Order: sequence, then C-alpha cells, then structure tokens
Amino acid sequence: MQHNIGPFTIGQIKGFRGHEGETCLQGVILLNNKKVGEWSEDSWGGPHQFSFTNVKIEKDFNDEANKHPVAVAFENEMLEQFGIQQLNNSNHADLVVSTIAQELDLVKRKTAQLKRWCKTHIVVKELNGPEGEYIRYRLRSRSYDPAKDDQVMLVKHPGCEIINKRFA
Repeated sequence: MQHNIGPFTIGQIKGFRGHEGETCLQGVILLNNKKVGEWSEDSWGGPHQFSFTNVKIEKDFNDEANKHPVAVAFENEMLEQFGIQQLNNSNHADLVVSTIAQELDLVKRKTAQLKRWCKTHIVVKELNGPEGEYIRYRLRSRSYDPAKDDQVMLVKHPGCEIINKRFA
C-alpha cells in the first residue's frame, strides 16, 4: 500500500484509549519532513479531527487524499457495487489516513512482538510459509549465537529466514 498522500506523510503515530477502552490513533501530518498539521481519530465514532497550519495546506492535503489509491478504490467500489456516484466535493482524508495509520501501527506492533520473541527464542520464517507465521525455538539460558544457531536452523528449515538476524 502507498503510505504517502501525495507529497504528505503521516508520522508520530500514537495510540490512546477511547471512551470505551478502544484504541484510537493520532499523529502528525508532514510535508517535506516538516510538521504542517495534526490528526486524531475521534473516540466517540465521529470523523477524524484535523488541524493544519493554514487553509491552503489543508486544501492541498484533502485534494491529495482524494487522489490516493485507497480513496479511488473506495469510490470505484461504491459505484460498482451500489451505484453510488461520489460528489465532486467528497473528502476521503479520514478513510485514507485511517487506513494508512492502521497499517503502519500494525507493522509497528508486529515488529515489537518479533523483537520480544527474539530475546528468548530463535525465530524462523519458513521459505514460502504463510505471511505472519513463525516457528519459535526456546533459547535455554543463553543468547542467540549466529555461528551455531544458523546452521542448525538451516538444516531443519532449508531456505528459511532467521528473524533474529534482523535485530542482531
């Protein structure tokens, strides 16, 4: 998925608890690595809250969000499945930012989980194995030793990726 929204990116994604304990995300909007706005999911189910440094940047951001592949796919799906034609002034910034933020947050959480596992296990991803499926071998009172452990894992799982190498 394309994580940029034209020349804009979203960053500093953080989670907070909504009014019912659900995770909501918030972050900043960057243009050329400079903060030009902030966004936050609404914990009461309303639209995202956006604030920009000026109206022109807000308009440019909304225009770019409406051109993003997520917004285009949404409009095409609404037309094909339901016969609903979007208005010219439709704004898909909520949909685009939410989709990108959820994906980036998921990658961040998966990476954190892998790092935790690698502290106490040898973690292996088999060649052509299903996405997100890993095999773990517990390290008994020692740390990961690439010289010794890699050979054993490559014999057990030919062509595998040893995840511990990512964080060594």
